[in-house]
Amino acid sequence: MDDISQKITIPYRAFSLILSLMVIIINSSETREKFSMPLKVFLVFWFILIIRIFYDTNLRTDVRIDDTTQLWLYIFGIILPLVFSIIKSFKYINLRFALNAILTICASILIVTLFSNQALFVGDVDEGRQNANIALNTITFGHLGVTTVIIGLFKLGDKELSKYIKFIIILIIAIGFFAMLRAGSRGPFFALGVVLFFWIFSKGSNFLKGLLIVLLFFSIIIIFIDPILEFIGYISPLMEDRVRLSIYEGDSSERAPLYAAAINHFLNNPILGSRFALFENVGVYDGNGTFIYSHNIILDAFMGMGLVGGFSMLYFLFKALKICYINIGFDDYSFWISLVLVQQITSDMLSGAFYYDPLLSALLVFHFLYYNSKKRDELSFN
Repeated sequence: MDDISQKITIPYRAFSLILSLMVIIINSSETREKFSMPLKVFLVFWFILIIRIFYDTNLRTDVRIDDTTQLWLYIFGIILPLVFSIIKSFKYINLRFALNAILTICASILIVTLFSNQALFVGDVDEGRQNANIALNTITFGHLGVTTVIIGLFKLGDKELSKYIKFIIILIIAIGFFAMLRAGSRGPFFALGVVLFFWIFSKGSNFLKGLLIVLLFFSIIIIFIDPILEFIGYISPLMEDRVRLSIYEGDSSERAPLYAAAINHFLNNPILGSRFALFENVGVYDGNGTFIYSHNIILDAFMGMGLVGGFSMLYFLFKALKICYINIGFDDYSFWISLVLVQQITSDMLSGAFYYDPLLSALLVFHFLYYNSKKRDELSFN
């Protein structure tokens, strides 16, 4: 099955790499704008992370990792070329075109996947989570649905759209929401909630008003939590069951041992960090020559690079979220990207790894460059 998937994914990755390199070459003569401090910290973080990974995988004798080829391909073949291509060309990115293209592509993927995999319509609690197809696991498929919902809701705010187009977008949003629930993964579900709350919070005329509005909505959800969960159950009994476990029993899908192991490794060497990933048996995972991330990018940063790496990540993530808050609050035409960034940060806080997520690095770099290029007096970064 992996061979079938790789016939699609490997050429796609190769195409992405070629595209990134072409963008870098075409824009090689562009004058580099002055980097903001968050972007500098982000790039230094990546440099230190690469040193950490190289040391752990090539120089240490107390751990054994059989194969790191895929990891290095992600770093040098996907993420870093993408980052530098955005640095060289971000001023030429057509955000309105990108918005329409991404919404169309997401909707197309969801429709084809849903109607080619009938199990997504008939699955129940006992069957457990199901991959959408060979190339889309439950988490990825769920987040695809969330992205579709977010961008669709943003697009509905366009006053120039006809009623016919708005009706189509509402159908697309419904398909995205259905796909997110049928995926059965809780991460995308909670990410959608975080994005919507952040959106509402940022739209408040000031910090206090935004906070009060969020608290009001949160209170309403708490009061009507059971009817909401029952509604979810009509679409996806599995999702209802898993969300109830999270809310009422604190179930974390066996994340707790991973979190505990990451914290212990940080405490063993809080200054320089201990390791970029978990190599040993942590109760739910047997290393056996491979590695697993803690499923939380901040814990990974503290575990791998100590206080310096952990606080560096906290710094540039905070600055990125502040930019998102400003973009949404000022109704900037790019704030749909900010919503997707909030989704991606939430996703990697629940089940992701920084060195395996090209989208997070791309969105962070874009936000730092985009904001630094804005010359409006009403925006203040300090």
